[in-house]
Amino acid sequence: MINLKDNRQRNDFTLVIDDILDDNKCIRVFNTDEIVEFLKTMNCDYYIIKHCKEVNKDTGLVKKDHIHIVIHMISPRKRCGTLINEFVEGLNCEPIPKYENAFHIELCRSLYYSVRYLMHLDSPDKETYFITDVKTNNVDFLNYAFNIDTQRLNFSSLVSILQSVNYSKSKCMSIIGLDNYTRYHYCIDTLCNEYVVYGVKKGSKPT
Repeated sequence: MINLKDNRQRNDFTLVIDDILDDNKCIRVFNTDEIVEFLKTMNCDYYIIKHCKEVNKDTGLVKKDHIHIVIHMISPRKRCGTLINEFVEGLNCEPIPKYENAFHIELCRSLYYSVRYLMHLDSPDKETYFITDVKTNNVDFLNYAFNIDTQRLNFSSLVSILQSVNYSKSKCMSIIGLDNYTRYHYCIDTLCNEYVVYGVKKGSKPT
């Protein structure tokens, strides 16, 4: 978990939303449709799924349902506390006691792997979900995260992939494959150079 008082602005977040409890009684159940409607008001790419019927392998007990969201802010960048407050207000949680226990935010260090985690693609010990269980406004990137049709790259998908790996050329290559990297390396070089020149990433260059 991260410190909500951290004032640094970021683009990528993962958010987990639990049902709201008060004295162990469920007083608010969230659904993905209402959250999607709220996300549509933000300038972001979103990926959202509800995890249900998962079993804790240590206790054998069924976990309570919860919603995972991966958010890539297009503009402006957000502070962690600001984003949580916007969710609380946008989902009308403020009058409800203990709402803060329902929202859990973490840094999204890799958009690619965070989206894959929504389906537990790299966690064989966990319940597996289908790509159709994920609701998103960026189907191209969801498909690439799921390794579907990796031979078909378009400009917007390539930009999304580079953003997800913080414009690291080596990480981009590992996602799109050597053949695609060779085919599009001039475009990748141009995008990475502009990323540095226009001050998006100061003080360092893509690897």
